[in-house]
Amino acid sequence: MLKFSTSQTQMRLRRKQTSVRSNQIQHILNPRASTPILRSAMSKPAFAVPLPQSSRSDVLEWRFPKPYSNYVLTGKSRAAWHTSFIIPQLNLLLDAGLCVNKMRPKHVFLTHGHSDHTLLSPAFVKREDPPDIFCPADMASVFDNFILANTMLNLGGLVQLEDAPQSGSEAENSVDNNTPQRNGWLNTHITHGVRHGDVVSLRRIKNMTATVFDCDHTVPCVGYVFSIISNRLKPEYRSLKGTEIKALRQSGIEITNEQSTPIFAFLGDTTAATLAAEPEWLRNGIPVVITECSFLYEEHRAQADRTKHTIWSDLERVVRKWPSTTFVITHFSLRYNGEEVNRFFREMDNPPCNIVVWEDGGDM
Repeated sequence: MLKFSTSQTQMRLRRKQTSVRSNQIQHILNPRASTPILRSAMSKPAFAVPLPQSSRSDVLEWRFPKPYSNYVLTGKSRAAWHTSFIIPQLNLLLDAGLCVNKMRPKHVFLTHGHSDHTLLSPAFVKREDPPDIFCPADMASVFDNFILANTMLNLGGLVQLEDAPQSGSEAENSVDNNTPQRNGWLNTHITHGVRHGDVVSLRRIKNMTATVFDCDHTVPCVGYVFSIISNRLKPEYRSLKGTEIKALRQSGIEITNEQSTPIFAFLGDTTAATLAAEPEWLRNGIPVVITECSFLYEEHRAQADRTKHTIWSDLERVVRKWPSTTFVITHFSLRYNGEEVNRFFREMDNPPCNIVVWEDGGDM
């Protein structure tokens, strides 16, 4: 280590003191020219401290089984907190209780009006390329009012409904000029009120439809079966050679039928009665069913019955009856922490192999 004699050290100290005084004088004469060398220890900014948290994301994902493994379900779901899933490959949002990530899908399907399934809906509306939003017909007008109220809130609450710009598109297309003009603040989305049995198209995805069915809940609630539409050769022509089929097609004969193939169902809040009724799409072997299971233990049956939610013992009978269908189980009550949910299914005697539990299972 380099050492200095006493005389050299004293000379260095005097030079340093002179330099500091010179800098201080310069700062007084021109405060913007430089930052003062001496700062108070109290001038440092304070910063918040992060909460301890797991390095694992609480947003989960699951890839569909083949032949639909190009679809990835991503999201979160807990009863009375939030439920929302996206399938990016279909530009699809299933319920809007939260923003799963930065994606803002253009096909939005809401099952019912409870806030843990709809609260973040305003985050998905946009004037440029407004999304299609499907919801139970009974709540469609209330939903639009919710979007209106959110818009007014964003404007500071200083406006009234009559202050909204009016869109003339509907009136211009009216043959009798009596169609009321649409509130301009609603030009951020297209609301489609749906009922049991309706079939709607995902207009941004070729050959994809959703069929609406009722769920058993305390408020109007629906589920959706998503299907791929394809053209299949009619049975009477399937034994023909390629040249013969080509000749028939060129002659103008219709040799194909449109066929709908269910891929997955998404249920809103419901009891297991919806699935226990064995809808046709379940009997026909739909590959995936995404459904709730709010309650795990029999001791909570009274609450499950009162709130019309699913309890595992009821759902289990359905799951075991249809082993070729994968059941994605979501929406667990907040009374159960993640470890309790995991333990319930891990320690089950002879657990069904056709379930996906929507909870972080760790490195299993």
